Amino acid sequence: MTTQLSSPAADPVAFVAEAERMTNERDVESIGNIFASDARWRCVIDGLATEDRGLVAIAQRWRLLCGFMSDRGLLVEKELVAVGENRVVNRWQGRTRGRARPMGTEIWTFNSAGLVEDQLLTGFLNPRSETSPAVLLGLAASQPVTALTFARRRLMGVK
Repeated sequence: MTTQLSSPAADPVAFVAEAERMTNERDVESIGNIFASDARWRCVIDGLATEDRGLVAIAQRWRLLCGFMSDRGLLVEKELVAVGENRVVNRWQGRTRGRARPMGTEIWTFNSAGLVEDQLLTGFLNPRSETSPAVLLGLAASQPVTALTFARRRLMGVK
């Protein structure tokens, strides 16, 4: 099912609900109903950053992401967080067949026609506690200065 929305800023709750439906139904065809032809789509998931421009490239990337979500059994719930003159921000919380509890945010910016001209999707597929050995080892391996600074501050306590 594809839906043509009026101005997202006029009904941001409906826009976020439609974005949730498109995600959970893996509705790639509806991309053309909400994105401008020259739109930019950016995605940062667990540090992996991608950027695409234009409907064809965005649809291809969205198709890849939909396949990934299907393989993982990922479904999301989206909640409106903030609305600006031409911007909608939502957070999302996912559930998979496994233990992971993915989460993130989306920032949607609209052109004067009410179409998405820019989207930034950010998320974490398996967020864990700050005391998780896996998280601490991963941080130490990928960002040693940050890991050491964080560990030093934790040992010093809050002042």
